[in-house]
Amino acid sequence: QFGVFDPPGANIGLGMEGHVMYTAARTRLVNDYIEKWFNDAKGDKKQMVNLGAGVDTRPYWLSCLSRATSYWEVDTENVMKYKQLKLDMLKERKELPHPMCPIHSISMDFSKESIADLPKHNFDSSIPSCWLLEGLIMYMLRADVEQLIDAISQLAPSSSYLILNFSTNMPYTSSPSI
Repeated sequence: QFGVFDPPGANIGLGMEGHVMYTAARTRLVNDYIEKWFNDAKGDKKQMVNLGAGVDTRPYWLSCLSRATSYWEVDTENVMKYKQLKLDMLKERKELPHPMCPIHSISMDFSKESIADLPKHNFDSSIPSCWLLEGLIMYMLRADVEQLIDAISQLAPSSSYLILNFSTNMPYTSSPSI
């Protein structure tokens, strides 16, 4: 048994309790901002773009994504293959819900491609987008972060939205200049 006010790192029987609590709180906060954007953004066409998507499964359970024309998830080939393997296992056991909207999974070799190449994957940059960079930029060099933000700026209509989270205690972001 545990309570909402248990201190981070308290043994609540889940292992890595502090990380679990942080991840749950971050997920809830990000979801609230995604939902707010989908509620407030004008127009019928809206899309979600998750960069460094990892094994995120929001398109299967976050109900506001039912209003998205598409959900774009981008990560490396190894990550996307691993995620697909896990999704296939859930599907085989009939435990994978139907997605809230069409999902476009893009494996990207970042040494050869950049986010600027998304239109080559049929991404429509004229549709307002909610861009999610959750737990991504803290692993990137400052110059790469600047290039990424510039590329997003080129692909995002003015009514688009960026959700960004980062940590200042990671090796690349420990400098106050980032």
